[in-house]
Amino acid sequence: MTAVLASKTSGAGVEARPGRRDVGAEIGALKRQGMSLAVKFSLCISALVLIISVLFGLVAIKLFQNKVRQEIILSGEQQILMLASLGRKAFSEVLDERAGPEETERRRRYYAGELKRLNADNSGRLLDAAVVTKTTPRRVVISMYNEPIEGSLDPPRPPSPNLVYGRSEDVTVWKGEYARIGPRKRALYFKTDLRDHPAVAYLILSTEEVEQEVKGLMVSVALFGLLFVAAGVALSVWLAGLITNPINILVRDMDIVSRGDMDHEARPHSSDEIGLLAVAFNRMTRNLKEAQERQREADRINSELNMAKEIAASLLPTKIPSMPGYDIFATYVSAREVGGDYYDFIPVDRTHLAFVAADASGKGIGAALIMANARAALRMLCVGNLSAAEVLSKTNAVVFRDIKRGTFITVFYALLDVPNRELTVSSAGHDPMIVYRAATGRCESYNPNCVAIGFDPGPIFDRNVKEEKVRLNKGDRVVLYTDGVVECMNERSEQWGFENLNAFVREHANMKSRDFVRALERALAEHQGSAEQHDDITIVTFRVE
Repeated sequence: MTAVLASKTSGAGVEARPGRRDVGAEIGALKRQGMSLAVKFSLCISALVLIISVLFGLVAIKLFQNKVRQEIILSGEQQILMLASLGRKAFSEVLDERAGPEETERRRRYYAGELKRLNADNSGRLLDAAVVTKTTPRRVVISMYNEPIEGSLDPPRPPSPNLVYGRSEDVTVWKGEYARIGPRKRALYFKTDLRDHPAVAYLILSTEEVEQEVKGLMVSVALFGLLFVAAGVALSVWLAGLITNPINILVRDMDIVSRGDMDHEARPHSSDEIGLLAVAFNRMTRNLKEAQERQREADRINSELNMAKEIAASLLPTKIPSMPGYDIFATYVSAREVGGDYYDFIPVDRTHLAFVAADASGKGIGAALIMANARAALRMLCVGNLSAAEVLSKTNAVVFRDIKRGTFITVFYALLDVPNRELTVSSAGHDPMIVYRAATGRCESYNPNCVAIGFDPGPIFDRNVKEEKVRLNKGDRVVLYTDGVVECMNERSEQWGFENLNAFVREHANMKSRDFVRALERALAEHQGSAEQHDDITIVTFRVE
């Protein structure tokens, strides 16, 4: 024949996947920045202890100071009332004009001695005590030092700003400074009126002893505070270590795992949240290890799938024959990454071209490998052989020796006599070939059927294999397919069916073969809807022009 074979090539590339970075490779290199958790924890506790110590000391000092002053005030009020009682008794005796000077002086010395004994009862805090008249000129009734009190030597009146202790019903108390006898000292002044007598009693108590006691207390509290703070710091360091050591151990365990040792397990050192964290970390590590193993297995499977894809792609023709008088096209849609369908165009001799549609049992890599074996045998045995039945018989004999028990291949083999427009067809358990007759507008089915390849080593297959001649005319269309076309299912598991395929062929037979195949793919997709693709789909068709 003088046919010119032109081709349309198609290729597919596999996208290169970058290598995965080792998980956690950078985590182990991280270094702590700044203070450790233990130091921060210790500082927080130490600061808290220091604040508590200072507050406690200040409160203690204030309470002690107030308590001592209240005791002084209470003692001073009692003493001035005693002084007033003593002053009422002395008022008539000391100021008795009938007594002589010697007797008056003796009486003054007596009462001065009584006041000094009062000073002894106050532990030396009594600075001065006196009873003076309210009349002018003022006269001393009794005095601790038995000296006259005149003018500016009179005890000062309480100015308003210094009324810090207020005034009771009988006694007025205020603070001030005393300098009449000896150096200037801070003091408390007590004043009360003598009932039934025009006189006033004054009592001055020193507060410097109180302040000295307060300072001593402050030193004691400071020393106690330092000891308390030191103990608190030591306790905080111990507690911080107790709390953070399990965390540090867990961090080291995480660092080991992050460096790639997925078999390392953290040992829980407590039953609290940190212990639970260690248990959770071990569980996470196991899950991560399993995930990595699954990922490695997936990578291995993907590698095998890529290899199987390359094998499956090499099974299919890389070009569609282009011959005068024939419009040819084909398609293949795998249900999985790798399918078990196969189609081919095989030049048998100068005037004959074989069309093959085949389907291996199962899906995936196994089906692809089975089909690769059958393809090699079929392409080798069909060259120069114009008997379709004999080609299938010899192919079965070769494939049966290597095929796994229980697996099989269905094949439809159509040998086209190109110049004479005649097909010699034979089938090994495959779906029938459809021929649309342009003259009548009807579809005819051809299927000289036999058992599938791989069921029988030869005798049964050879007795049952047949071939049939099919005459073609202008406008006729031939359709070969696999069962994935008629068994295409929708969401309700309803198959598309042979009748729908026949109806489609009748309606679209006059289209270009490429358009015919694309329209058939759309029809199957509309029927399938959102359902998963049930099986591989292969369509091979040509129209006589």
